[in-house]
Amino acid sequence: MKFAVYIVAVALWTGCVLSADSITLSSGASWSSFNFNSGQPNPTMGSQGTPFWNNWSYDTGSGGSHDMNIGYMLSGMGGFTGTHVLEDDSAAAYATGGVNNVNGDPSAFTFTPNSAQDYTVTLLGAYSGNSTMQPYGTQFGIYYQSGNMTVYDELYGPGANSYTYTTAIDLTGSGVRTASSYGFYATVCYGAVVGRVCQNTETYYSDSSRNSGYVTNNPGLFPAGGAAYNHFTVFGLASDSGNYGIGNWVIGFKDGPVSAEGMGDFNDIVIELADPSNFPPPTPEPATAGIVGAGLAAFLFLRRRAAR
Repeated sequence: MKFAVYIVAVALWTGCVLSADSITLSSGASWSSFNFNSGQPNPTMGSQGTPFWNNWSYDTGSGGSHDMNIGYMLSGMGGFTGTHVLEDDSAAAYATGGVNNVNGDPSAFTFTPNSAQDYTVTLLGAYSGNSTMQPYGTQFGIYYQSGNMTVYDELYGPGANSYTYTTAIDLTGSGVRTASSYGFYATVCYGAVVGRVCQNTETYYSDSSRNSGYVTNNPGLFPAGGAAYNHFTVFGLASDSGNYGIGNWVIGFKDGPVSAEGMGDFNDIVIELADPSNFPPPTPEPATAGIVGAGLAAFLFLRRRAAR
């Protein structure tokens, strides 16, 4: 009896701590410190920025600024001044060293799920006309293997949740929780629509070795074909306490080829993938604290009674 009361009190106080999903980067890739500040030179149209995501953007924001790449977004600067996308969190590192490390290409990546853990996906932004074009906008979601079949679980886009930023998608009940690995994909419509069907689409993956078709057939638009160019980039967040590879990330997607935006501003679709167990536990509400206190009081009472 005493033991049972004690366990209830501790469980109510500490909650359940489980392992998080882990990330795998492409061979030779590594994490680099995210250090973005407003003093960084303004990227110019058509030039390749440093790092790879610090590029001029077609998009305009605060003050008509083209400083709209994902670095400005995560820092709340440039065209994103006044936009707060990560609550109290912040980017701390980014993964670099792509398949062929072309121009400091971002790393390809996949995730290995912990089936017991909760995960949520939150859309932080979608700034491309390709993304928001209805009803042919970019389909964005998670892909994973189920036996010999690749499953595509659309999270945002014309057939899913549209592009709204108010509701996080809970992955707890998703089939991805029991898959051996998963990644993110985006299917983009590039132009002609006939009979309400897009005639030119391409699907890109966070594991860029899966990329083919449009990018491979247009090598002049890409540094070294589809496999060498990663349309996704991933940032580790400070809430993960610097332990990148198990925790919370921001993932940015670039939908077009190398162009006036260089390798891309990576703000065309931006999500946060969060493991709730990595955030500090909330302060117990009065009712919860009262239950915990009652449990501890009962434990002490029974202990004193037994001592007599």
